[in-house]
Amino acid sequence: MIPYSRALPLLMDAASPLGSEWVRRDRSGGRTAARDLQSPEALPPFHNSAMDGFALALTAAEGQMEGTDATPEVGPGLWLPVTGRVLAGDPEPRGSGVRPAPQASGVDGVRGRAVEISTGAPLPSGCDRVVPIEDVELEASSGEGPAWIRLRTRVEEKANVRPYGGDVAAGRVYLARGHRIGATERALLAALGVERLPVVRKPRVAILNTGAELMISPDAPPGPGQIRNSNGPLLQAFFESWGAEVVMARILPDEVEPFLQALAEIEILDADLVVTTGALSRGSRDFVPGALETAGAQTLFRKVAIRPGKPLLAARLQAGGLLVGLPGNPGAVAVGTRFFLLPLLRRWAGWKAEGPLRLPLTGSLELRPGLTYFLAAKIEPDDEGAPRVRVLPDQRSHRLLPLTRAGCWVVAPPSEGSGDRESGEESTNGFRRISAGDLVEVREWGLNGGPNEFGGGIGSKAPGESE
Repeated sequence: MIPYSRALPLLMDAASPLGSEWVRRDRSGGRTAARDLQSPEALPPFHNSAMDGFALALTAAEGQMEGTDATPEVGPGLWLPVTGRVLAGDPEPRGSGVRPAPQASGVDGVRGRAVEISTGAPLPSGCDRVVPIEDVELEASSGEGPAWIRLRTRVEEKANVRPYGGDVAAGRVYLARGHRIGATERALLAALGVERLPVVRKPRVAILNTGAELMISPDAPPGPGQIRNSNGPLLQAFFESWGAEVVMARILPDEVEPFLQALAEIEILDADLVVTTGALSRGSRDFVPGALETAGAQTLFRKVAIRPGKPLLAARLQAGGLLVGLPGNPGAVAVGTRFFLLPLLRRWAGWKAEGPLRLPLTGSLELRPGLTYFLAAKIEPDDEGAPRVRVLPDQRSHRLLPLTRAGCWVVAPPSEGSGDRESGEESTNGFRRISAGDLVEVREWGLNGGPNEFGGGIGSKAPGESE
C-alpha cells in the first residue's frame, strides 16, 4: 500500500500525451486548445465610440499654428459646430458641413468640430475623444439635428473611445494551450472570425462495471439480491461532462473470461483509459488483479492509503492504454473519479495542476492515522459572513445521497506532526483530531464537469492561466 502523494504521480507519469484535431467553432464547446492561438486580426477592428454622443476634433489654440500640439481648453463653455453624423455600421460620417453659429456669447471663432456619433460607430478622421450626449447643450437646427454643441464638462483626450486592437491586438495569443472552450471563448472566436481551431483529442474511455448483483436492465424491478448499476451512470456522466468519449460501457459478471474478452474488444477500440468498478479486494470473486496479470498488464500500484477507496489500483495495459480499477462502493467510486481520474483528464488537456484553498473547519474530525481522507463537504458562511467548510454527516462509502448534497471536498492528508493546528493533532484514543476552527484543505467538487465551480477555482489555476 502506498500513500496518495506517491500514487497520483505514478499515474500522471504513465499518461502519454494525446494528439490534436481541428474542429469547427460551433463544435468546440468543452474542448481544450491544443496550442497557443494567435489572433488573426485586431479587436475592435477600428477606433469606435463607447457611447452615444459627439466625437470631437480640435484645432490649435488661439495664437498657435494649426497642426501643433497645443489645443484649446476642452471644457465647460466651449462651443463646437456639428459637421455630420456617423451611426454604427456607417463607413464614414454623413453631413453637410458647418451650419450657422448660434447667437450665444463665447463663440469667438471655430476651434474645432464635432460629429454626432452612436455607440460602436467608427471614430471619424481627426477626432480623438467623445463627449456623452448628456454632457452637452444642443443648439437645434430644424430637421438636421443639432448645429452646434456647448460642452458642460471637461473631455480628456481618448475619453470614451474604444481603440483599435484595445481588446485583442493582431497576432496576440488570445487563448493559451490548455484553455477550455466555453461560451465566452466561443464568442471571442466568433468576433475574431475564427471558423476552425486545433483542440486536444478527446480521451477515449471504456467503463466496465463488474458484479453478479448488478442488473443488466435498469428498468425492471430488482430480483432477490440484485441492485441497479449506479457506478456506470456516475462515470459516464462524469466523462461526458469533462469532454471525454465513452467508447464502451458494460456490466460484467465476476468472471475472468468475460473480462478478458472485454479488454480484447477495448484494444480494438483503441481506448486511452479503461475504468473498472468492483472485484479488487481479496474476496473469492475479486478477480480483477489476477485477470490483469493474465492479460500481461503492468501494475503501477495496488492499494492506496486513502479513505474511502483503499483497494484502488492502476495498470498499463499491453496495448498501451491505462486502466484504473475503482472499488465498487459509490463513495469510493466518487473519490477515485475526483482524485485520480480528474487529474488524469487535466493532465491530458494540458491544464496546470490545481491547488487547494484552506478554510476553517466547522465542527471537529477524528480520523485514523496514516490515511488521506476525502470527505464530502459544503462551504457555508459563519456568523460574520466569512466562509467556513462543514463536512457532511454519515457519508459511509455505500451511500449516494450525501454525494448529492455536497459542493466541495475536505482533503485530510496524514498528519505530519502533533501540535500543528493546520495538520491535525493526535488524540489519546489513537485517532488524530482536527478541531473546529483548524484550517483544512478544500477542493472543488469536480464531478459535474467544468473547472472553477466556485467562481475562481478555489485556488486552482484556470486553464491556460499564466503563473
